[in-house]
Amino acid sequence: MLLKKYSSYKIGGRCNYLFFPENTYNLKSLLEFAKSRKLTPLVFGYGTNILFPDKPSKEYCFISLRNLRDVALNENKLYLGSGVPISILAVIGILSASSKFYFSHLLPGSTGGAIYMNARCYGGEISEIVKRIFYLDENLSLREIEKEKCSFDYKDSIFQKKNWVILGAEFEIENKLEKENFDKIMKFLKKIKYKNLSDLKDFYNMFNLKKISKFFGIKDLPDKIVEIENDRVSKHHFDFPSCGSYFKNNYAAGKPTGKIIDELGLKGYRVGGAKVSDFHANFILNYKNATKNEVVTLMEFLQKKVYEKEGFIPEPEVKIVDEKPASPKA
Repeated sequence: MLLKKYSSYKIGGRCNYLFFPENTYNLKSLLEFAKSRKLTPLVFGYGTNILFPDKPSKEYCFISLRNLRDVALNENKLYLGSGVPISILAVIGILSASSKFYFSHLLPGSTGGAIYMNARCYGGEISEIVKRIFYLDENLSLREIEKEKCSFDYKDSIFQKKNWVILGAEFEIENKLEKENFDKIMKFLKKIKYKNLSDLKDFYNMFNLKKISKFFGIKDLPDKIVEIENDRVSKHHFDFPSCGSYFKNNYAAGKPTGKIIDELGLKGYRVGGAKVSDFHANFILNYKNATKNEVVTLMEFLQKKVYEKEGFIPEPEVKIVDEKPASPKA
């Protein structure tokens, strides 16, 4: 299968193994299979923050958790499986007047991926709203961990340092979500089950306010939600394949990395099919059939220019997958 079909970058070559487990039992079986074949498992969600190789090694076993979509509600405690699109939290926020969820509107990716990265935008971040995470540890035992023990930091978490696989998480809703609205949420998730949410245009077409308002019968939208959508659309977030913001910000520099790149006059700069966005300088786009190597070459060029101007090398937040695993699993 071609990995680019399962990446918001639309980059990635043909791989030998790519699986989509439907439940925890399937997932454990696949991880055991990878170990028995001495393959390196690479677990991901919708591929919205990952750059796949153009020619992936046969030693990889790619596993997407996009089908782990269990959802449960117990009073104000909400469980989302790892494969539930994280943007559904914004919809739940609108329906329950839970404003802490608003920041996730039109945030691409899965619940598991958002927790792994401690996704943040528009004044909010996952660590502020998640309560408990369920995962498989390195021995494939089912565990849970409170958020206080997750070492959440700026676009960082304990899950980036451990060989654990996130299965799902519990969130606390500020206000009651009526059963009628919860049933609508379940109906909506069922409707989009077979949509390719790795494709940014398809994702936007499913989660934009016009579609959401019509499906859920929402008449009055919170100003914050409207502002978020207007900002994302004005910056053309969904026009070309990308992984969103490419570099982390270095707060010691006193300004966002995108602003530094903009000041260098590098908006629109291209390497092959990879291009710095004309509208947001921290976006590296797949403008025209870009390869992984072209994106990485452009990344390294930007790092060099930022270092020459500001004295630091910006760190990518996008996870770059090498052509070959560093060391196969025993």
